Amino acid sequence: GISVAWPGDGVAVASGLGVRVTSDGHQAVTVTVDAELWGSTQGLCGPYNDDPTDDLLQPTGDVAAFAASFGNSWKILAAGSEVLG
Repeated sequence: GISVAWPGDGVAVASGLGVRVTSDGHQAVTVTVDAELWGSTQGLCGPYNDDPTDDLLQPTGDVAAFAASFGNSWKILAAGSEVLG
């Protein structure tokens, strides 16, 4: 299941899959996962493996040189969108 709480100005969402997302209601978002997910995460949170050299791993398997390039590499286009550039 999913639980939602509103501590102060923020929000906290926890799933039965061992993933928790919290926000302070302003700009900070934190994602935490249970130890059982060691080695099985990917995406914007990176691989959960304590290896800082692959924290910016892109879907292609390459490591991005810049945080902005990393973030953009995980962008999902809306249906019917056209890739420009």
